[in-house]
Amino acid sequence: MLNIILSVPASDIDSLFNLSSFLDLATPSQLPVTQFLFNSGPHGSSPIAPWDLSRAGEAEVQVQNYKSVKILELPYFETNVFEVVDLPPQFPDVDIIPLKGESKRIKILLNESVTRNSYLPISIEEEDDARFEEIRIGQGRLPGEALVFGSDDSIVSFQVYRTDIAPTTYKDFAGQRKYTLQTVTPSGRSITTASTLDNIEPNVIYYYCFRTIDKNGFISVPSPILKVQMVDDNGRVYPIILPYDLPSTETRTAEKSFRRYLEIDTSLDSKKITGVDAAAESAGNPLQPPGQGISLGGTVWADDVTFKVRVISKDTGRKIDLNLNFNVEGISNPNLQDN
Repeated sequence: MLNIILSVPASDIDSLFNLSSFLDLATPSQLPVTQFLFNSGPHGSSPIAPWDLSRAGEAEVQVQNYKSVKILELPYFETNVFEVVDLPPQFPDVDIIPLKGESKRIKILLNESVTRNSYLPISIEEEDDARFEEIRIGQGRLPGEALVFGSDDSIVSFQVYRTDIAPTTYKDFAGQRKYTLQTVTPSGRSITTASTLDNIEPNVIYYYCFRTIDKNGFISVPSPILKVQMVDDNGRVYPIILPYDLPSTETRTAEKSFRRYLEIDTSLDSKKITGVDAAAESAGNPLQPPGQGISLGGTVWADDVTFKVRVISKDTGRKIDLNLNFNVEGISNPNLQDN
């Protein structure tokens, strides 16, 4: 507790405490000696106004200090925008079983996968991009980053896509969904497997891929593509089931045929000269090698870069390995006089 004596001019007493109406009803001798309690914040009650005129211009003030706990909202850390959602499901495990003596039907068995992996999203239908974008935001991933897929729901369904035209991308399966198989029995029990009989034509090649959908509507990436054919050779029926790889868009090749001579050189981009001042008025002394800082672009000229070239004879199969390292060395122009 803290006592403070405040000095107030006598002429300001009435205006400070507004005692005129009170003094009209009481004489100075009837006024008790009192203290005014000034409060800070919401503590305590309002002070009472009686005043001792014998101590005109003075006041005793009782100050009570209380701890006042403040809750401040301050930034702690920041993350990418995300929402708390379940993981999207994994694509299912698939087993295609031929039926004995039948060339026009196959059985497809699907089972929920319990693994967890990261994949780049692969869309089939147009609306898939919006779904994968929602998943990306939910996981706080940046555009172009892989998403985490893992089956953590007990209620899922499976999508079966089929086409008889060799696909070049997964987009070729758009609009070719054959079945959507549920994993809830008529009694309401949830299971993790589903199966169906698919009608096909004998000796026709079909391409299949499969997806999983969880109870939130999130989709998996499509499964690897299977190439399926039921061969009917005059009543001898047998299946051909193989994985199918999409054609690569990579146009480069690591092999090159030649007959007699082989020239190994760098690309034109790697031969571009760097370090030359474009604003310079002279290219330097032609009788001297290039100065410091002038070099060729590209990483092939680095000291720690080595290329291996293997030459294989088409006749004998014998191999020769060449370990190559490209270096830059400045020389004087040999076509000039005195060089």
